[in-house]
Amino acid sequence: KIDPVGYYFSPRIIAAAFTVPMVVILAELVGIVGGKGKAGAVEVARVIATQVAAFNCYTDVKMAFIYDKTDNEIEDWEYLKWLPHTWSEDKKTRYIAKNKAEAGDVLYEITKSLRIRMEEKEAHLGKKKQNKQHYILFIANAELLEGELITKYIFDAKENYGLSTVFLADSYDNLPNACTYIIQNDNEFSGMFEIADNVEEKIPVKFDVIDN
Repeated sequence: KIDPVGYYFSPRIIAAAFTVPMVVILAELVGIVGGKGKAGAVEVARVIATQVAAFNCYTDVKMAFIYDKTDNEIEDWEYLKWLPHTWSEDKKTRYIAKNKAEAGDVLYEITKSLRIRMEEKEAHLGKKKQNKQHYILFIANAELLEGELITKYIFDAKENYGLSTVFLADSYDNLPNACTYIIQNDNEFSGMFEIADNVEEKIPVKFDVIDN
């Protein structure tokens, strides 16, 4: 379900940690490290996306997937086109992009919605206003964000626009510096940790797996 955090909604995603469910709160920038070819990151992202779709109505949560077809990831994301959560509210745009041109179109549509929210917030002089929908961006190739206006909303930590962004990478070093919540699923470690004041407390997790 969607639990209120402050004055906005933040989807909560459950992953199995041994015998105890773990909760990932997608309320900020999240990075997923997956090792060679980002394989482990893609696995976790698919689980998160599927559970978001299962526990949240498409009128409350919209998901967008930005990846590069040259990375041989098409089959990993192909099934997502059937999720109603990937359609714009007017059903004219599917929030799935597999190259730079398509990414520009998808991100432009989402940016328009976020800009309206920003303008409404300014009109209300900072008063708390619940966002109608929460957007979750899954970015499998950060290079596709270059030159896109949406980066203003992704990396603006001072404001809440009802947007969560999940970056996928092969290693921690290739994640944006702004990612402070990390999910790791590679040969070295499987679990989660948060970077705060240079302190890392790693929590081991056994992640679910979705078959292709």
